[in-house]
Amino acid sequence: MRHFAPMWNILFLFLNYAQSYYFYHNVILLKPPRHCKFNMGEFSDSEAHKRIQDFLSSQNRNKNGSLYTDEWCKPIEYEDIDKGKILIADHSFFSNRNIMEKFGFNEPLPKLISPDRLVGFLPCILIVKFKNNQVAGVMLNRRTSMLMGDMGNEMAPFMIQPIYLGGFDGDNQLSYIHSYPEISNSEKITHDGLYFGGAFNSVRYWVQEGTGSSFNFKFFINYFEWSIQDFNAFIKSGIWHPVEASKNSILRIRDSRGPYKA
Repeated sequence: MRHFAPMWNILFLFLNYAQSYYFYHNVILLKPPRHCKFNMGEFSDSEAHKRIQDFLSSQNRNKNGSLYTDEWCKPIEYEDIDKGKILIADHSFFSNRNIMEKFGFNEPLPKLISPDRLVGFLPCILIVKFKNNQVAGVMLNRRTSMLMGDMGNEMAPFMIQPIYLGGFDGDNQLSYIHSYPEISNSEKITHDGLYFGGAFNSVRYWVQEGTGSSFNFKFFINYFEWSIQDFNAFIKSGIWHPVEASKNSILRIRDSRGPYKA
């Protein structure tokens, strides 16, 4: 079995899970990194200590007091890569100038940068197409400065939703992932119900007239695309770790009704 030595940094990258103590400690069952341990230091206010502990507990459990089990991530073998699976780069990414340039890093990163900040630059790619000798994917963690509202009034239902840079292929094409099978022409890409694409008129109708939430969508400009031969060479460069994750881990749904909305 392959050794996943950098998994902590990799999973920390995966959708900015620094704030999700539950994800690391209770789902993947790995020991939290030292810097994430709760430590009051010299501050000995027992009441404040209790409030903080209660807050952390409330973030880690549902209303019935049981642990959330719908956010998880696990390594898979290379031969199991398919649509809906994820490729996460490790730190050797930064020593390969050719690969870095393909992901938009035309200049070396500053040397005085913290490890936590550095790991945020590692690409995390969701495979959305794997058929007909073609593979396509979008980066989950490269947020742009644009919001959907910047694209015009027709995007009103999604005004404050951020747009992510999916890749460097495509002609400024907008794509999206979501959790709604009701969206016409969308394609299911994970077993637990993550969908890719669909008719945008159907998307708007479902949010404006139906019971859909705009927070259950994630939007991307452009994508990466490979032939199957190029993709096989790409993933065998030694840089990429394939993983499988739940749809809630990928979407990280958030809205005003709380962090875990049905």
